[in-house]
Amino acid sequence: MVGVCELLVVGTHTVRVDFRHGVERCRPETAEQVVGDDTADHLSANRLAALQRQFFVKYDRTAGMPTPS
Repeated sequence: MVGVCELLVVGTHTVRVDFRHGVERCRPETAEQVVGDDTADHLSANRLAALQRQFFVKYDRTAGMPTPS
């Protein structure tokens, strides 16, 4: 994926496993960009955005990157 450094996969357990398997088999360069996954079902757009913000704040802190204001 051009311009994407990290991917967070969100969905049901089955969707996450199927996605990971497919991307590892067909797009190994993309598989390296998957940095996390989270189980969720029927999220609103606002809840999904909040979930990704929360994840990437923790991910950035772990990687030693400053959190944007």
